Amino acid sequence: MLDRLFPSPLLLLCLLAVTAGCAPAMSPSLAGPAPFPAEEETAAEAPQPAAPSAAKPRDILGSTRYDLPVEANRWVEAELDFLIGQRASVISRWLEGWDLYGRYVERVFAAHGIPTDLQHLAMVESGYNPTARSRAGAVGMWQFMPTTGRGMGLRVDSLVDERMDPVRSTRAAARHLRALHRSFGDWPLATAAYNAGGGRIRDAAARSGASGFWQMVEWGYLPRETRTYVPRLYAVTIIAHDRTRWGFTPRSPAAPHFAVDSVQTDLATPVVELARISGVTTGELGRLNPHLLHATTPPGRYWIWVPAGMGQLVQEAYFGSDFRQRGGFARYRIRAGDDVVSLAEIGEVDLDRIRSLNPELVGDSLHAGQSLVLPADAARVLTARAVSTPARATLPLAAPAAPDSGVPARTLPGVPVRPDSLPAAAREHIVGQGDTLYSLARRYGTTVAAIRTANRLEGETITEGQTLIIPR
Repeated sequence: MLDRLFPSPLLLLCLLAVTAGCAPAMSPSLAGPAPFPAEEETAAEAPQPAAPSAAKPRDILGSTRYDLPVEANRWVEAELDFLIGQRASVISRWLEGWDLYGRYVERVFAAHGIPTDLQHLAMVESGYNPTARSRAGAVGMWQFMPTTGRGMGLRVDSLVDERMDPVRSTRAAARHLRALHRSFGDWPLATAAYNAGGGRIRDAAARSGASGFWQMVEWGYLPRETRTYVPRLYAVTIIAHDRTRWGFTPRSPAAPHFAVDSVQTDLATPVVELARISGVTTGELGRLNPHLLHATTPPGRYWIWVPAGMGQLVQEAYFGSDFRQRGGFARYRIRAGDDVVSLAEIGEVDLDRIRSLNPELVGDSLHAGQSLVLPADAARVLTARAVSTPARATLPLAAPAAPDSGVPARTLPGVPVRPDSLPAAAREHIVGQGDTLYSLARRYGTTVAAIRTANRLEGETITEGQTLIIPR
């Protein structure tokens, strides 16, 4: 019985041997400690994990200190991803604009007691473009609508649009942002109101009962543009504070920055004239004053901007200029018989000056009804002349024929005009360069024959400076 329950020792040994041969070999690591510790992989040899995207670091704020309440939430990270991943070239242009204007804006905002990080709002609004225009009608670096701009003290009319003035519009933006912060109590809501308008933000807050901007975003009570507006402001602020970290070129120390002096004009002054007076280029004056819609200052006292360090020089040049001493410019309407030489003599204006002020002039020919830009005092003198007064004091005139001689009169230069020598229904014309009997007949609504008869002309040849009687 026991032999059946317990096999013989020899059988047991055979069974154990077979079992051992069929069992799987044990892993060396499980069999016991290795005689030497395993070598650690070097950094170069170890398989590298995928590098985290530059747009989504673990800590997007880094060690930078912000004076806005910049947050590293999912909305800000999403904007950062979008801007760096899909709008890198746009951001590069925005940073160039910020390089030019940022220092000036920072000083203005600091003087108004608002966070200087708000300077990056102009990147979101316009890319720091002073002449930017939106389809909705917002204009300038800070994208003011006309009503808001006027409410902030900006002049917006047919002569001037100060929304495009980098100086005045930046000061207005600082006042506007400060007022919004006082109204809403925090910067996320204040900047959202800058985008959407204070009324819309108040309405969203009342309808939602939300405690702040991010909760309104979470609950969907804001327009899509406004939901991304504040996160985008924070994203560009993060980028601007550490450009190289996000793959953008750092600002060059030699890059120019916006700095101006002020000059006051008291007459409507064209930018070209101010450039002539001062020596500052027309292009530079235009760049500093894009708000002058017709490249001319408005009448009356008005401050404009010139390069820093040139204010006193330009102001003195302006006050001492012939332009200002002659009262600026005015338009003079040409009368029949006027010519450029006569106008220059009577108005005491250099001929080259008249031509430079009126580049549309071709030669010296003028037409009745045409208008010329002249120094204002010259225009007044010329306009005040009696209509019948000849344009020149001594004029060549056809001499009358000798009595009963039957010989036609010939043109004699230098014979003074006699008031009784003109028929009642006639006028005078001093022949100018390019004049012909045919052109004079068309201009005055008469015929060549009538002009020849009135002046006892043998042929059709006339000479410059000759005075002709033009029958009416």
